[in-house]
Amino acid sequence: ETEVVQAQLQVDEDAEVEEAGGGDEKSSAEYVAVQRPTNEEADADAQADGEEEAKPKKTTVVEYTAPVDMVGMIKVEPLEYTLEQFESALLVYLNDNTEKEENKQNESEAFMDAFCDSDVQRYIEEEQKAVNVIGGGGGADGDATKLRSSRMSGGKSTGPIVGQSVDVYQMQKNESNVEEDEWTEFLASKKTTKNLPELGTQICRSPVEALTEEEAEYQVEVIKRVYRKYIVFQFIVAQSIPSQLITDVYVDLDYNESNIFSVTAPIIKANGEHGIALTVIERGDPAGDEDEYYVLGKYECQLKFIVKDDNEDAQYDEGYEDEYNLQEIEMRHRDYVYAASGDDLLSTKVFKEKWQSFSKEEQDGKKGVLSAFKALQPAVNFLVQRVGLSAVEESNVVDED
Repeated sequence: ETEVVQAQLQVDEDAEVEEAGGGDEKSSAEYVAVQRPTNEEADADAQADGEEEAKPKKTTVVEYTAPVDMVGMIKVEPLEYTLEQFESALLVYLNDNTEKEENKQNESEAFMDAFCDSDVQRYIEEEQKAVNVIGGGGGADGDATKLRSSRMSGGKSTGPIVGQSVDVYQMQKNESNVEEDEWTEFLASKKTTKNLPELGTQICRSPVEALTEEEAEYQVEVIKRVYRKYIVFQFIVAQSIPSQLITDVYVDLDYNESNIFSVTAPIIKANGEHGIALTVIERGDPAGDEDEYYVLGKYECQLKFIVKDDNEDAQYDEGYEDEYNLQEIEMRHRDYVYAASGDDLLSTKVFKEKWQSFSKEEQDGKKGVLSAFKALQPAVNFLVQRVGLSAVEESNVVDED
């Protein structure tokens, strides 16, 4: 313990404090707190060392300078987001949880988690993904063993000028080309795997979603792939601890509504390469309960693996089991939607005819705000990416006038 032997307030009448709104001259206050050992501690140290006089320990000085009119006030750190972003994230939170209340299967999960900073940060990340060019991509002739995601590989994505018209769904298609090539190759290599059922034809897939923080030692991303009978979670896993390698890597998904199949990544080293692990859940009967066929909600998951030393004897090392908590995986309505392309695209006339043919019972709506955007074009880009649809005849392009 130490005792404060000096604490004084010094007022410097000549100090100048320039504020953001003007250049007024004001006095400043300086707090000085000097700490040193108590007499009892010093005497005890002296006896222990056989010294006649106690030698004082090194003095620590803590100083803080602030304007006089701020003395006594509590310092509050500024928020990392704007009020508009907070309001938008809150609306998304309310809408998502209201949907859960209306969905009998997920009713118990509605408003289970309180609204917090992580919800705002998640909204900001999704907003930024819509403004920036998604992915940065790379050519199809890139090294298939290297990480595709710029976030996992440390690369930088280049984005359009804010306000510029962006064909978001076309960018998603271009970005996925390399990923789909790798996916096709991966499935071909797993044809004899017992734990992987015959999937059939893929209906749609989601963009890449991160399940870990950027600075985490273990990096995990997921692509959600929808098939008629199954939902496949493709986990892209990397690790950055040079002294170790991880084996038998898989993701344990907290889902018990139907059968689950897992395919492990055999080995992952800390050399910039990644491994692929799969978790496959079986969908319900499409002619039966809709809630069982369309899996919706958030599900906890853990990365599980065996840790071994990365050396020549690794193959003889039994290692030890370890796990790493991941962010929740969320299945949304948009995960079952894919953007139209080619001959499936409709003209404005045909679209209006089909739209007007729907009865009110077949229509549904959802309200939200896009107040975080300062211009209309980025807001439109975000909306297209958010719902995963294709715009009719370039109706996503905002007229500059």
